[in-house]
Amino acid sequence: MKIPARFLYSLHRKVIVIFFLLVVASNAFLTAQEAIPDTKVGQRFKQLLETLNEADPVKRGQLIEAIFEDREEKIARVKSITEDLHEDFAGVKFQSLIEASESSLSALCKTGSGSLIEIGMEIIGEENRIGDVSIGPADVEEEALEPVGDLVPIFNDGESKPECRGVWQAKGYGYVLEVTETELNAYNFTGDFGWKLEFVDNLYFQPGESEETARVTFHPLEPGFQLTRLESLPEVCTKTQWSNVELFDSFVDVMDTFYPFFEQRNFDWQARKKLHRPKVNNEMSEEELFDVMAAMIKDLHDGHVSLRAEIDGKSKTADVGDGVTMARLSEAFEKQTEVPSRQSFMRRFFRAQTKNIKSTILKGNFQTACKEKLIWGRVDDRVGYLFIDAMHSFADGGLTDQTEALHQAMNQLLTELADTDALIVDVSLNSGGTDSISMELASHFADSVRVGFSKWPANEERYRNDRKVVPYTEQDKEGAMYLKPVYVMTSDFTASAAEIFTMCMRSFPNVTTVGKSTSGALSDILDKSLPNQWELGISNEVYVDHEGVCHEGPGIPPNVEMDIFDPEDVMNLSGHSQAIKRVLKLTQKSLGK
Repeated sequence: MKIPARFLYSLHRKVIVIFFLLVVASNAFLTAQEAIPDTKVGQRFKQLLETLNEADPVKRGQLIEAIFEDREEKIARVKSITEDLHEDFAGVKFQSLIEASESSLSALCKTGSGSLIEIGMEIIGEENRIGDVSIGPADVEEEALEPVGDLVPIFNDGESKPECRGVWQAKGYGYVLEVTETELNAYNFTGDFGWKLEFVDNLYFQPGESEETARVTFHPLEPGFQLTRLESLPEVCTKTQWSNVELFDSFVDVMDTFYPFFEQRNFDWQARKKLHRPKVNNEMSEEELFDVMAAMIKDLHDGHVSLRAEIDGKSKTADVGDGVTMARLSEAFEKQTEVPSRQSFMRRFFRAQTKNIKSTILKGNFQTACKEKLIWGRVDDRVGYLFIDAMHSFADGGLTDQTEALHQAMNQLLTELADTDALIVDVSLNSGGTDSISMELASHFADSVRVGFSKWPANEERYRNDRKVVPYTEQDKEGAMYLKPVYVMTSDFTASAAEIFTMCMRSFPNVTTVGKSTSGALSDILDKSLPNQWELGISNEVYVDHEGVCHEGPGIPPNVEMDIFDPEDVMNLSGHSQAIKRVLKLTQKSLGK
């Protein structure tokens, strides 16, 4: 029994700005063979591996254009993926074959960092060109879950625990779980519509105060979802055939039911429905249907809302609009011709900013940890500097491994910076990750147990969950803390879990936030695969800070406003450097220097 990784992350994930997901797994995988077959598809797969491992980006691009179907969008996307894969993971090596047919093949491969991934591809046309490539988590057997406190695995040796059985609804999230003696089925459910999801796996289960309530979670560090028992599976969940009109209505109903921020974002959703609903009919093509749905959310400007589809072999994505700085980057991309892919252009910008931090801001005197997600040093003798690149991927493995790596690094860097008078914590380029990572980071700055933020699902404040930040020394008495003045730098790139970190830090009396308002995309992403398997992601959780203020949409305002990037030329790296100098002056002024 397995849960596809996409569903696992859909219930609690934040935006993670990467183009594929790599996970470390055990070697307990099923294989059909131990060699790449000497067939047409096998030969193309060998060429694909050669392409992925080519160090020269120019030659790599030539190889891609030679072996892939001649579609500009597909080639640009694959170039983008291979660039990330080579630079971050130093190529891949074939490990074993998972399955193969005359026109497709998937294999388990190991990256240079030791991670296991699954690479799939298909060949098409008379020339057997590669038509599509997928790179994602290795589909291996999960380790057995062990009880943690009141949390118990639903399944033990293939059989569910009696107290877990029945039909459960996660209100506010639109999921229904059906637990039988040997199976776990999941459904999307809006009230008017329902459809089955393809997932079965183990979860942690915690009985509630009565037999009618419970909680489930994928990991003990995550709060999970409150469940209410239903008498039976809702009849609408058994529907299997869908017309275009019904597909559109299911999409609208998901947005109506689970998206609570139309008013917060000054977005007239009712007017969109009146305008576009009459355009839908059962004779229209899939592409026409997608375009109408995309028009419904155009310019919503919510980084956690997305609509994606695969139509006739082509990927389609709805445009919801960029933030101010990202829009400036997009304009800069359009004005140049050197970099063909927008994604590659954006990555170059972020990598150039990171290099500038090391060379200019920290003058080459820096240290890194957690796969360079943390970079630290001093901007002068008495002021420390910590750059946090993301709130994810701090170590190979799961959340527990990442948390351990994080605390080890924080203990080291805060010990080294213990003699400073103030610390600048820079999350101005941090696009998010996982809430629990953000809270664990914040625990090293907490003077006492404080509510960092509260959250609840759309229209269900009765499920309010106050998330408290506990000083790290309550976990580890020898752990390092920093309770001197801290200045947290934010921008409109600061998104998602990085905004959660910002909210937690704002609850501490020694913290001042500086820069620009954050992205305003705080909610977890609620993934809803529509009945036709198109992927809809939405913000569905209301987050409020320690003062009860919701910042979804406008973003979290800084205590001291200043430009972080050059407003006239976003590509000017000195803009970030100058901002840090201004924050340094602010720290010196507050310290009486």
